[in-house]
Amino acid sequence: MKAVFLSLALLAAIALADPVVKEESFDLSASGDEVDIRSVDYPEDAPALLRQTWKINAPEGYNVRIECYDIRLFEDKPCGDWALTFTAGDLKEEMCTTSFDYKKTFEGNKLEMALRIGDHARGFVGCKAKAVK
Repeated sequence: MKAVFLSLALLAAIALADPVVKEESFDLSASGDEVDIRSVDYPEDAPALLRQTWKINAPEGYNVRIECYDIRLFEDKPCGDWALTFTAGDLKEEMCTTSFDYKKTFEGNKLEMALRIGDHARGFVGCKAKAVK
């Protein structure tokens, strides 16, 4: 009985917990310098209920190139509570698997990346971004 009560109390605490919210912005340079994009606590698991957003801006006339060397979200499609979303204009792409070599050039000079982590601390992201013609 005590174990059931403790389990219910833990579930209630998780359900009532506030999400961890972190937002970062990067202005990329035309010189092609890279910026690091990493989840909170990388390379350790991100905290439970994390909502982390990166807003990436390249100079006019440039596109945003993303190279992720470490995406570990451990889910299959359709994505659930652990996902990395890329939004560039009308394009929205969601990943929730593991990848060590994700590379993509997004059309346009603005990209938003959003990481969401479910109610268990697990998963993380490590990427680089740069401006390209």
